[in-house]
Amino acid sequence: MEKLLANQWAFVAGSAEPDGIGRATAERLAGELGASIILHGRRSSKKKLEAACAELKSAHRVETAYITADFSLMAEVDAMFDEIAMISPELWAVVNSVGMAHGWNKDEEDVTAEEWNKTMQIIVYAARRCTEKSLLFMPNGGRIVNIGSIGADVPWPKAFPYRKAKLELHNLTHEMACELKQRGILLNCVKPGLVATRQTKRRSLLDRAYRGQFSVAIEWLKENFRSDVMLSADEIAIEVARLCTPQSQVWGKNITIDNGLTDFWNAHSKMLNAIITE
Repeated sequence: MEKLLANQWAFVAGSAEPDGIGRATAERLAGELGASIILHGRRSSKKKLEAACAELKSAHRVETAYITADFSLMAEVDAMFDEIAMISPELWAVVNSVGMAHGWNKDEEDVTAEEWNKTMQIIVYAARRCTEKSLLFMPNGGRIVNIGSIGADVPWPKAFPYRKAKLELHNLTHEMACELKQRGILLNCVKPGLVATRQTKRRSLLDRAYRGQFSVAIEWLKENFRSDVMLSADEIAIEVARLCTPQSQVWGKNITIDNGLTDFWNAHSKMLNAIITE
């Protein structure tokens, strides 16, 4: 099978977790498409990044590198691209899979300014800066994919900063895509449903936020919607990788991958929200 991105570099932000969307995307880009990969995570993820680079290089015979940066600090986002320039002067693909949020399980009026600002910085402002900086690395065109969420499209209770930030990311993708297309750079956003990553499988983050009720909601969905309500990270990565190929001419789209969960959630929002916030 032809490696469509052989001799090209791809940068995947938010790719430290072994079972996350970012890592699954890096695997697809390297294994299926032959791209050399720059991984990214926070400084606390350095050992995970080192191991991932070694695994990708050994399994797929591609060049690998990693960078650490805190997306809550714009200065670190800027410095990150200085480091990328030392690895490769050009990138074909940039995937933004960073998505940490603050202010869970609070009424809107109780969310602090710091929680709002941190969430918007990590999900929206850093994504915009990454897109702007990427232009310098794509003189001959390229592909950029943001990872959004159906959280912006369903009435998820008491998740105001996260929902607002993801909605802004979806809007940002649409707004910037027209200008970038003129440069041969195609920008899109993939909106996953519930994905079986470390956080959702252990349900530690959301169960702490919702006092154990997130797990109850998942079981209700499995019983009343479909047993495979949780998507795998690779199911999302397949679509992201497709959008990163030179053959893909899709641009300016917010693409939902959720097995129909958005429609079901909106139709049964009173029940689900009552379970989650009980």
